[in-house]
Amino acid sequence: MPFAEEYLVESLSDSTIYMSYYTIAHYLQGDMKGSVRGDLDIGPTDMTHKDWDYVFLNKEYESESKVSEDKLKTMRESFRYWYPLDFRTSGKDLIKNHLTMSLYNHAVIWNEEGSKMIPKSIFANGWVLVNGEKMSKQKGTFLTCVDITTQYGSDATRVAMCSAGDSLNDSNVVMKEIDESILRISKLEQWYQENIKVLDSMRTETPETDNIVFYDKVFDNEINRTIIKYIENFDKLVLRDVIIHALYNLGHMREDYRLNCGNHGCRRDLMIKYMRIQLQLLFPITPHFSEIMWKDYFYPNLPAEYKDTIVPICSDAILEDVSTIKVDSLVSKKWAYLVKISSFMGKDHDKQTRRGKKGAAKVFKTVNLVVANEYRDWQ
Repeated sequence: MPFAEEYLVESLSDSTIYMSYYTIAHYLQGDMKGSVRGDLDIGPTDMTHKDWDYVFLNKEYESESKVSEDKLKTMRESFRYWYPLDFRTSGKDLIKNHLTMSLYNHAVIWNEEGSKMIPKSIFANGWVLVNGEKMSKQKGTFLTCVDITTQYGSDATRVAMCSAGDSLNDSNVVMKEIDESILRISKLEQWYQENIKVLDSMRTETPETDNIVFYDKVFDNEINRTIIKYIENFDKLVLRDVIIHALYNLGHMREDYRLNCGNHGCRRDLMIKYMRIQLQLLFPITPHFSEIMWKDYFYPNLPAEYKDTIVPICSDAILEDVSTIKVDSLVSKKWAYLVKISSFMGKDHDKQTRRGKKGAAKVFKTVNLVVANEYRDWQ
């Protein structure tokens, strides 16, 4: 300490509350080095301990201060606006020291306000591996953002990194998976280019068939359920599940819906909803792909009646409020049961028709489903 050289400041003290300085740094510094004055034109020697107490600890203004109260009040309001932190992120090795000390220091320094000023949430992550090995310049497994985005592109890289993992376990970025991400995005781009052009030919009404009515409900319901799950996982930063919902699950739902509708075809409004929602969900992960698909293909090919309610660019589109999204749990359960039965039948069929050592494989022409009207007592 400059005023008491016999005391040494413990190294973790400053490194756990410096985020508070970020809230006012632009008022004091005009550049990174601090050699240029900031927005409030305050010199480095103008600020005293009592001024800092006014800004951070709500102490009274001292009349002999070199800095006007209006300027100090501006900094105090900025600090109070940004604090407490909503979110603090760091590596798993810092849980026992920096992150824990951060809670202690915030609680002690802000004293009576301590419990209100500590970070609201903390997220810790594992190491980043490349092809299963820890990044190392010596081993040649070290990658910079410039290297990886130049070679693979930013969107595909971001998809692969989301898929790599997001827990305390080490996330593993596999180069092969980035290649596969490029193929997935390219395949999805091709699907949009082909199907957006035929929106006008899709049906606008539901046929007088119970099955098609049900599949329309299922598709609409599953899209709504996906939005809710997506937002829940994004709030928790479980990015692996985020990309699964946005890219994989929605794609599987679309294909199931298309197959189940058969010759009747997909309903136009539901396919428009699917395209809109998927591009919005993918936007935080693949902003370039989503914006190009939206601006160049999706919006220009929308029927006229939809252009009043859908914005021209994806970055302006806002997801529905979760509280307004309706999910029919009964429809979800019925669909889950059908998927389960279908999977069971498929596996059983493969098992029964597998060619044995003696003779040809069995051939089934019909399948009978036996359903009980009620549960027995023991069930």
